[in-house]
Amino acid sequence: MKLEQIVGSLDAVNALLAIKLPVSLSYKLSAFINKLQPELEAYNKARKELVESLGVPVKDKEGKETGQYEFKGKKQEEFATKHKTLLDQDVKIDIPEIKLKDLGDLEIEPMHLIALGWLISE
Repeated sequence: MKLEQIVGSLDAVNALLAIKLPVSLSYKLSAFINKLQPELEAYNKARKELVESLGVPVKDKEGKETGQYEFKGKKQEEFATKHKTLLDQDVKIDIPEIKLKDLGDLEIEPMHLIALGWLISE
């Protein structure tokens, strides 16, 4: 699976983790998230380094850095290209088998189900 799928579905995964689930499903998900964590940390570190190397810190009216960055000129395109390359990395991780029926009568927003298409099957 591509790193982009994982990063793009983080909000949906977090929404799923916030729902009370049967114990066996909760265990599957928590074990999966624990395995996924190092990949996400590596991504966040690489992305931060990319932002800091290509971006210019944004400053407030008093001249203090806000923690945000902007990309000027060709740096914006360079960031987009390098970030896409980062997200295109293959991630080797065992994905638990979660069936739609395992979720029972839980209410999940359709946008989250779309984002979790790689994790939940019929």
